[in-house]
Amino acid sequence: MKIVILGCGYLGFNINHILKNKYDCEVWGLKSYYSSKIDKFKEIDVFNIEQLKDIDLSDKIIIDCVSLVSNTEKNESILEIVKEKYQSLFDVLKEKNIKRYIMLSSGGTIYGDSYKPISETHKLNPKSVYARSKYILEEMIKESGLNYLILRPTNPYGGIFEPGKTQGVISILIRKSLLEETFNLWIEEESVRDYIYITDFVNAINELIKHEVNNDVFNISSGEGKSLKEVIKTVEKITNKKIDILNTNIDIPKIHSIVLSNKKLIEKTDYKPKISFNQGVKKEVERIRKELNLWKF
Repeated sequence: MKIVILGCGYLGFNINHILKNKYDCEVWGLKSYYSSKIDKFKEIDVFNIEQLKDIDLSDKIIIDCVSLVSNTEKNESILEIVKEKYQSLFDVLKEKNIKRYIMLSSGGTIYGDSYKPISETHKLNPKSVYARSKYILEEMIKESGLNYLILRPTNPYGGIFEPGKTQGVISILIRKSLLEETFNLWIEEESVRDYIYITDFVNAINELIKHEVNNDVFNISSGEGKSLKEVIKTVEKITNKKIDILNTNIDIPKIHSIVLSNKKLIEKTDYKPKISFNQGVKKEVERIRKELNLWKF
């Protein structure tokens, strides 16, 4: 089975890194921190339709990890650009008879706030421009005529992570702790998120591919919520270092609590999360210590 992963960022790289041992995988996108680390990388603008015209995509699975909108975007006019680009892409993919289109939506933002685990049937409440872009694409793919899967992940962490990024709170907290640097906090410490280790996240995708599930929506989550205060305390305990916290403010809509139910995924596949939160943080601490050439103590 051949899989084409669109986008060469954190998720695209790590999905490829794990799935390439099971499938014939290729990553398409613009050059990035990750691209030189990928065996089968094709430098291509996936929204340049001319570049796609002569490429055989028949019977291939497409996993779309591209994000045209940042999570801090405020300008709503970008939503029209997203619609135009994706409509052209979907038209080409349909012409080329792909096997399945797997879209990574955003379980962490598209539902709005929830203080208990919520299912895929929960009413959507996308507050930010980023969340609305995901909502628009979900609706477009349902009407495209393609076989699709919509995945709503919470917060994947672990694996290979580009240093210096402003997203990925667990990796950033660990680096700040180990380097004894200040962490800029722009949401409340009581805010709750659902974190999933990267291998569990990719295994969920693999299970859905194996079971040939089509035209459906799935949360991908651990099913457990952790407050940011708990995350900070866990990192401090494992690194044995106090983190210097600086409260800042970013003027975008914020989610205070979101935990997703993974019951549907477990019922439809053989998926089971294997890495607990503590295990995942420990793995990430060890990885970053090695990356920074720091001795364990």
